[in-house]
Amino acid sequence: MLNIALVDFHDVMEVLIDASDKKDLQKIIATYPEADTKLKDVENYLSNNADVKIIRANLENLVNNAKENTGADLSKLAQDLKASFIKVYLAN
Repeated sequence: MLNIALVDFHDVMEVLIDASDKKDLQKIIATYPEADTKLKDVENYLSNNADVKIIRANLENLVNNAKENTGADLSKLAQDLKASFIKVYLAN
């Protein structure tokens, strides 16, 4: 079941990455609730896992920067999210 949760989060994460590359702030914000739900599923399986907490921090950082339109490099923030996800995915 963990693998299914990871794949489900990966799918929505790819939407966030694409939106970040296109600088589509509204798409990032609109996609967040689904990403949040999917990541909570992963968190339920790997509670208190430091690497999962990094994924959460990277997701929140990306979305908060989109909401606040800080001018941050959204593509880099999305790649940070992806890199933290890959670490967890490969470990499981």
